[in-house]
Order: sequence, then structure tokens, then C-alpha cells
Amino acid sequence: MTETIIDGTGTSNKAKVNSDNQLVVALDPVTTTNYSVLRAISATDDTGLSATAAKWSDVANDMVELDYTAIKTIGMIHIKIRGTDTDDEAGNWCLYACKGQGDAPEFVAYGTFILGATTTGGTDTYWADTIAITEQNWHKTVYVVAGNQYNLGTGSVDGGVAKLDLDSCEYKFWLMLMSTNTNATGGADISNFA
Repeated sequence: MTETIIDGTGTSNKAKVNSDNQLVVALDPVTTTNYSVLRAISATDDTGLSATAAKWSDVANDMVELDYTAIKTIGMIHIKIRGTDTDDEAGNWCLYACKGQGDAPEFVAYGTFILGATTTGGTDTYWADTIAITEQNWHKTVYVVAGNQYNLGTGSVDGGVAKLDLDSCEYKFWLMLMSTNTNATGGADISNFA
């Protein structure tokens, strides 16, 4: 089954559901600037994975599989965080990955985010302009690309779009868990590139 998904930027991507009823997002990994939904915006806070619940069967339905068939390798990924309510709302995020189907999810990193003044184009939906990494345990360093906006003549202003930037290390399945500290909601989008 193939369906069209509209992500937080209003861009549509084609996706299909594989035989395990998981969403497979087809992106052009060399030239894409499109992002696909990693976690839909939700007011429901997620809970972390306990040591006894960290197995494939516990997360399979929530994993997003990235399709890298165009370049035969899995490269770098960007993750943007977005949410609703107002700017300056805060929350927490936690990222997991699985190399393949059936693998236990591996902790990648967790941290915090603050929504900025830059809207995603939706009503009361804002990009995070601040993302902080509290802890990481990935094969390579996970980076934050600052969401600074500058106004010539006045300097830095509120807003912009911060991103998590990391090497996927050939992992295909990604899971973002989130909670918010206020009435805000949280969601995340993912894109890959060579």
C-alpha cells in the first residue's frame, strides 16, 4: 500500500507499508531536502524504554524505516524538532535506532528542545531553535546545528531551525520519543543525505 504523507513543511512524500506493517519512506538520499515524519506532533508524552522492554517487538510499530536504495549506502541524517502552542515552549527528546528488523533498539542520544519564533507554515506550529544534547552513546558524535537567525545590523534574533546532525552508521530504523514540560506538543522530522 502506498500513501502520501504531508510532513511539517507541507511537503508530500510517497511512503508504503512493508510486510511487517511498518512505514517505509522513499526519499532521494542524494538530492533530497524533503523531510519525513519521524514522530507525529502529539500532546501525549512518551516514556523511555526500560531495560526489559528494549526489544524489537516493543518498538517495531513505532519505528520509521528510511529507504536508501538509490545510493546503496546509508549516510548522514538531519532531524528537526517542531511543536505547537507558542514559541519558547520546552520539551525533552530521546532518539533510538535499529540496524535491521528484529534488532533491539539502541540508544543514540537524548536532550532538550525549545521552540523558537519560526513557524513551520502551520497554525501555531514552530520549529525548535534550540536543541541540546544531554547524553549520547552513539558510534559517532551527534551534533547540534544551531538554529540562529541573524538580522543584519541588529545581530541574533529569536527563531531559526536547529537540527540534530549525525552519521546513521548504516542503521535503517529510527525512533524518536518525546515529552513536553508544558502544554506544548512535540514532533520530529528526518531526512537523509549522502
